[in-house]
Amino acid sequence: MSKKDKNLEAKKEPKKEMAPQQEESQESKLAKKIIDLETLVNTKNKELSDKDKIIQALKNDLTTMATEYKNQLLLRMDEANKLIKIKMDENDAKFKANLAEAKKYAIKDQALDLIDVINQFEIACNYKLTDEKLINYQKGFKMFLTKFYKLMEDWHIVKIQPEVGKEFQPAIMECFETVQDPSKQNNIICEVIHNGYKLYDHILKPALVKVIKNN
Repeated sequence: MSKKDKNLEAKKEPKKEMAPQQEESQESKLAKKIIDLETLVNTKNKELSDKDKIIQALKNDLTTMATEYKNQLLLRMDEANKLIKIKMDENDAKFKANLAEAKKYAIKDQALDLIDVINQFEIACNYKLTDEKLINYQKGFKMFLTKFYKLMEDWHIVKIQPEVGKEFQPAIMECFETVQDPSKQNNIICEVIHNGYKLYDHILKPALVKVIKNN
C-alpha cells in the first residue's frame, strides 16, 4: 500500500474516544467543587444563623434593659412625686400653722394697750374714797372694769397673779426689788407691785414683785 493510500485510510478511521478514567477524573473534580461550594454555603448559612441568634439575643437584652430602666425610672418618679407631695404637705401645714400663730397673736399690741387701761381702772377702783360723788364714779369704773375683764377673757388674755409667800418664778415674773429678811426663805415673794398678763402661752407683761434675798 502506498503512502498516499495509508493516509487516506487513516483519515477514514474514526477518532478514538477519551479514556473513561480521564473522563471520570474531570467529573470527580467537578463534583468535589460542588461539594466544596455546598459546604461553604452551609458554613456561611450557619455563620449567618449564629449571627442572627446573637443579634436576637442582643435585641432581647436591650429590650430587657430598656424595660428595667423604664420601671426604675417610673419607680423613682413615683418616689420623687411622693417626696414632693410630703414636702408640699409639710410646707402647707407649716404655712397654716404660722398663719394660725400670726392670727393668734395678732392682737398683741392691742392687748398691751388694753392692759394699760385696765391697770389704770384697777388703781382707781382700789383707791379708798370718802367722797360720795367720787364713790359713785368709782362704781361706774368698776362696771367698766368688769366689761374689760370679759373682753380679756374673749381675747384669751390671762392674768398672772403672784401670791406673797410663794416662790418667785422668773419665767412669768420680774423682780422689782430684793429685800433682806432672815426670818424668811430666799426666793420668796414678799410683795406684789402689779400683776402680769399672758396671751395664750405668750407673756405680754410679767408680774412685778419684790423678792426675799438674804446674803
